[in-house]
Amino acid sequence: MKLSEQYTTLASWPMAVSRALEAQMIDSKPILAMAGIDKVLENSPEGRVPIGNMTQFWQMAESKTGDNAFGLKVGEYVHSMNFRALGLLLVTCESLAEALEKLIRYQVIISDSVNARLLHKLDATALVIEPLDGVDISPLAIDAFFSSLVKHCRDMIGDKKLVESIELIRPEPENSSVWRTFFDCPVTFGAEYNCFWMNREKLEQPTNMGDAVLAHHNE
Repeated sequence: MKLSEQYTTLASWPMAVSRALEAQMIDSKPILAMAGIDKVLENSPEGRVPIGNMTQFWQMAESKTGDNAFGLKVGEYVHSMNFRALGLLLVTCESLAEALEKLIRYQVIISDSVNARLLHKLDATALVIEPLDGVDISPLAIDAFFSSLVKHCRDMIGDKKLVESIELIRPEPENSSVWRTFFDCPVTFGAEYNCFWMNREKLEQPTNMGDAVLAHHNE
């Protein structure tokens, strides 16, 4: 079995990409078909998609939109319920620090093609995403994940200054200001890892929907 077939991601990701394409008046159906994802969504919309097919879909979406920052737009179309019980667990955690720990523990539910871990400094914590050796992950997929993370974190604590800096493995594009404007923080390209640095004190703030009983039930 090829690595691209061995590793998978949730079908909610191509669904979110499709919604972002449709918002730009681009028909996603033929692109899904060319990437071999259409039948997966028809037969099991809550199933899993091989990483190779998903990476191909990202490449086609980038080509069709002519936008190498398209992944940033996809995050807006990723909702907690896309991840079912895991999404509900994250939003009912009593702090973002707790939510990050749960995300690391269960990240294979979202995708088993990467390693996720936390790095800590005195005043900041980073979520680090490392693609597995030999597995081709689209840079747009990382952009979309970090974009959705910004959205969900802001929803959970209502603070737009949580993110302190971003580090991305992807080479710096000509339009790199788009990333800095979107995240509203310094963004480093050509980094060793994909890192999402957050203010450590704000990670400990109570979340808007924190509920220990519900979180325990969802877990």
